Amino acid sequence: LELEKDSIYNKYIDKVGNIINAEVYQIWKKEMLLLDDEGNELLLPKTEQIPSDFYRKGETARAVVARVDNKNNNPKIILSRNNNYHFTAQPNTAQPLVPLSTCSLVP
Repeated sequence: LELEKDSIYNKYIDKVGNIINAEVYQIWKKEMLLLDDEGNELLLPKTEQIPSDFYRKGETARAVVARVDNKNNNPKIILSRNNNYHFTAQPNTAQPLVPLSTCSLVP
């Protein structure tokens, strides 16, 4: 159990500032509980949500890993969807992007 908690902490401490996808598991008044692909619990507080966002259980949410707390060897992963985190999404391709100046239209 201790090693499992350490591995969760180490996994997410390296992902701070990165975008992740997670499934909405439970919705409370002040926060939402999301689960990642491995079933790890992630928290999305209301203060870190976009006010116009509305989620239902089972939907997928994209968010930034804002911070990872490890109090009493109990990792707590906090996500954010608000505008305080400026990030750029990386394309899911291994090919390099072609500069627009080298493109041309072929009739």
